[in-house]
Amino acid sequence: MSGMHCAACARIKTVVALSILVVCSMRSVVSADYEPPMLIKAARVVVAPGEIVEDGRVLVENGRVIEVGPSIEAPAHAVIFDASDLTLYSGLIDGLSHRGINPSTRSADELKRLADESPDTKEDVQSKTVEAYRWLVHPSWRAEERLDPEKAELAKFRKGGFTIAHVASPPSILSGTSAIFSLSDGPRRRQIAKSDVAMHAAFVTRPSAADGPRSGPRGYPTSTMGAVALMRQTFLDAGWHRDLIAWSQRNPKGERTPLDRDLEALWPALDGTQRVAFLANRENEIHRALNIAAEFRLKPMIVGGREAW
Repeated sequence: MSGMHCAACARIKTVVALSILVVCSMRSVVSADYEPPMLIKAARVVVAPGEIVEDGRVLVENGRVIEVGPSIEAPAHAVIFDASDLTLYSGLIDGLSHRGINPSTRSADELKRLADESPDTKEDVQSKTVEAYRWLVHPSWRAEERLDPEKAELAKFRKGGFTIAHVASPPSILSGTSAIFSLSDGPRRRQIAKSDVAMHAAFVTRPSAADGPRSGPRGYPTSTMGAVALMRQTFLDAGWHRDLIAWSQRNPKGERTPLDRDLEALWPALDGTQRVAFLANRENEIHRALNIAAEFRLKPMIVGGREAW
């Protein structure tokens, strides 16, 4: 058993090394004017579960896998990598990662500036939603703008066999859009495989007094009911904000509708052109997510789904 175990470990290390080779081949594309194609010859190529090519070959050009098969002829100018005693697997995909996202928070002054003017308490009830809205709701944040490759430690991903990652900001009621990244080195614009994949949502709350003195800044919402209410209110505000802008365009002499990047960022979700990824593991969370999706005609994705059965 120990011999088999060691052999398995050796094969895993070899496979990981090959994954790194394919990913790192993209590096030189950035730094050189020309990179020759590469043909990898392996004992076995596992293209997908159950899809195995014996004596397989993989042709890589410009950092992309062009062809996989048993009898690929190498171009005359290709570099041949002989791995005829090894097994080559496809790179792994991290379905959702928050690594490398800068944990930025907004100051009290910025929150006041973004929240606009507060209602007059003599004329109307002062709502804590005005202040809370910007604490856990920031749909305008984009993963491709907030990812720090150095903090993400991409080399660790690659050593684990991962070549692609779906990256999003840490969970918040509305935490902005995610992006799919190649885990290669190089400029960020070359790492982004797809931007604005989905708007991410979660039923998270802020600490309450019951959570203790060191639990972080307190305030609304401190309950799941409040989180649901704030999420619904934000989608309603986004739709109302769009109606106000349309009214302003029809009535240029009227009051100008203020700019609001966060609300505008939700329009693709309301239009059904962008999916909303709800972090929901428990049965009740999943039902809440589906109910909100039905109410606003969203296209939902369930992230986690431990009790999806």
